[in-house]
Amino acid sequence: MICEREDKIRNFKEEEYWTVKVLFKKDSSDFTCDLVKIDGKKPEISSEKQANDVKNDILKSAFHVTKYQKSKRKQQPPPPYITSSLQIEASRKLNFSAKKTMMVAQQLFEGIDLGKKGTTGLITYMRTDSTRISEKARESAKQFIASTYGEEYTQEKAIRRKTKKFAQEAHEAIRPTNVRLMPQNIKQHLSNDQYKLYNLIFTRFIASQMAPAIFDETKIELEDGKYTLKGKTSVLIFDGFSKIYPIDTKDKGHIPSIDKGENIKPKDVETVQHFTQPPARYTEGTLVKELEAKGIGRPSTYASIISRLLDKKYVIEKSKTMFPTELGEIVEKTLVKLFPDIFHVQFTSKMEMELDEIEEGKKKYLDLMREFYAKLSERMKNVEENRANIKKEIQEETDKKCPKCGAPLVIKWGRFGKFLACSNYPDCKYTEP
Repeated sequence: MICEREDKIRNFKEEEYWTVKVLFKKDSSDFTCDLVKIDGKKPEISSEKQANDVKNDILKSAFHVTKYQKSKRKQQPPPPYITSSLQIEASRKLNFSAKKTMMVAQQLFEGIDLGKKGTTGLITYMRTDSTRISEKARESAKQFIASTYGEEYTQEKAIRRKTKKFAQEAHEAIRPTNVRLMPQNIKQHLSNDQYKLYNLIFTRFIASQMAPAIFDETKIELEDGKYTLKGKTSVLIFDGFSKIYPIDTKDKGHIPSIDKGENIKPKDVETVQHFTQPPARYTEGTLVKELEAKGIGRPSTYASIISRLLDKKYVIEKSKTMFPTELGEIVEKTLVKLFPDIFHVQFTSKMEMELDEIEEGKKKYLDLMREFYAKLSERMKNVEENRANIKKEIQEETDKKCPKCGAPLVIKWGRFGKFLACSNYPDCKYTEP
């Protein structure tokens, strides 16, 4: 996945495009709308000339209101953490690696010496893919929220959340074992990293059990026969869970009351140049998110997968971003070429599901192994027969000569990286770093 992403970045071709915003004025109030369609189709404006032509066209036109709608929108709180979402958030907010997140979470789970309270496990089991919580935990959170923030901040009824496709749900979500053990009250017993992670888990859990944030939302749609414009504003009227878990609640303008069918002329048009961007390289957090989405690995293996890639020097991290090394790209291309069926995202995901089916008694272990081994043994036989050619394909020629026999030296790969070796091997075993 990391190598495939790097290939996409290398092969990416930048493309220019323009967006158009139209400014209107009504009853001393300004509001803006985005151009969303031209002749019923998504706008494709690829040059400044095209953008200016559209701008001049719109400025000459009068638009009539085809839709005006005011409503209240609820934004539900996020679910409590599972392993993947904890690793993603700890990476983004605390700059923790997946390995460090799991190490600190393990300490919080196993127990911290809280003085007179003794050694206490502060969080539930941290390797889980389930967002469910017990009724007892839900009720404790509700009482805590009511007494701390007010009854209006509690949920009227529990939120029913969808179960993810690959979820096993063997454990509860990651949550504090006792909501009365507030992070700031036990901070003196925790290391800096323990406090940061416990505070993250505690806050997310409490927020997940709070009332939704409520917004006043206004939507408008205008047309002139050729161009379709849409505008939307949102104003927070009740903070709900965002009281402790920040979200973007900045007021997004104001659209005054306008009657459906009313005509209105543009005041101004803004055209903005953009360029398409290549896909972003993975961070540890976004890689975990992608692994989970594709069904690769399990909560207990995300951190070890990333650690193995780093330890083997298949990837390196620069400024939290993951880059494949030259060794990593050679290994990836060689394995994909030799084992195209096995080194494939779909195969790995399918294998994870089949292993789950074995655990559930839906499939027999030996049947799966026979099916897998038949394909693998055939591929391995091909590799053994072509071992010499495979090695030659990944070595590089040089203009240097072997000081022992005079044959050309080539660059080969070994367990510790690149080295120079005589191309006349095994007759000549000369090497140098």
